[in-house]
This record gives sequence, C-alpha cells and structure tokens, in this order.
Amino acid sequence: MVMPQALQALLYAQLFTEHNDWLCYCATKITKDREIARDVVQDFFAYYWSNRESITITASFKSYATRAVQNIAVSYVKKDRIRELHYARLPVEETEDIFTTEISEREYDTLSSNLFAAIEGLPEQRRKILLMHQFGKLKYAEIADTLGVSKNTVKTHLKLAYRTLKENRVR
Repeated sequence: MVMPQALQALLYAQLFTEHNDWLCYCATKITKDREIARDVVQDFFAYYWSNRESITITASFKSYATRAVQNIAVSYVKKDRIRELHYARLPVEETEDIFTTEISEREYDTLSSNLFAAIEGLPEQRRKILLMHQFGKLKYAEIADTLGVSKNTVKTHLKLAYRTLKENRVR
C-alpha cells in the first residue's frame, strides 16, 4: 500500500521529533562532539527519507535508527582519524606572511589580482563560504546555519577552497 506524500512527511516528522534527542545522544557518545553528532543524525534522517521506500525495518524504528546512527558515527570518527593522520604526515612548510615580507607594490598588485581571480573562479557555494569565513569572520556553525548546510559541508568547502587558492598561488 502506497501512502500519500503528505502522510509520509507527517510520519517522518513524528519519527524525527520522537527520536532525534536519543539519536543525538548516541552519536555524541561516539563522536564526542555535539555538532558533529547532530550532523550525523541529520545525515541519517536525510538518508532514511530518500530511501524510505526501499528500507525494510524488521524490529522497531528506534533500534534500526540507533544502529544506523552508531554506524555512521563510527565511520565518521574513523575517517576523521585517517584524515588527521594524513595531515600529520604532511611536511610542514615555512609560510611567508605577505604583510611581513618586503615586496614591491607591483608584486603586491599581481598577488592581489591573482588571489581575487582565483576566488572568483571558485564555485559559487565555495566562494560564499570562503568569504563568509575569511571576511565575515563567521564560525563554521554560523555559516552552516545561514546557508542551510551541515558544518561538515562548510569544512569541506573551505578545505577545497584553500587547496585551490594554494594551487593558484604565484611564487
């Protein structure tokens, strides 16, 4: 039997309301970070909603959701540890601070124009996030709330933006 979309949405909202706090608690125990736990739970509910017609729950929704959120949280923690190990192995570069290094006005103009061109070349969402973070001095959570995305999405966009800017840097 196929339920009307409005009824499905109502049931989904009820499931979210009933189980969100519990699932956030479960994810926080694993991730040790409430914001990440909230993102994990939101990811679960987004996955559940988009795959609701193909998911068969044999026990209760709570046990299914708890197990799924725990798996997502463990996966996140493992990926985060691997990412940290990867970054720890990268050689530390000596970075030059453009404001303490003596450069000519012409070199400064060239660097500035290249920087602005690289920023303009970023995809729209990535450019917005970079500008909000650097010039708006907004925190990840504030940017995520403003744009309606997860904190992890903000982190990923910033990482990719900085990588692009570094690749376009003039030496």
